[in-house]
Amino acid sequence: MKKLTITAYTGGLKELIKDLTRLKIKYVINVDPLETTIHFDMKEYNSEQKTAILGLLGDMI
Repeated sequence: MKKLTITAYTGGLKELIKDLTRLKIKYVINVDPLETTIHFDMKEYNSEQKTAILGLLGDMI
């Protein structure tokens, strides 16, 4: 997996961003009134960070 993009329409985004910052995971976020999109360049992360990202996203579902 080279890139991962998620689109968030509901709550939990603030907590996700806090967790990503705490884990020192880089991301690009695009905010627009209807949706927020977060892009991850997965090739920049080690396997532990990738697992953390997917775990955090799983918690949002």
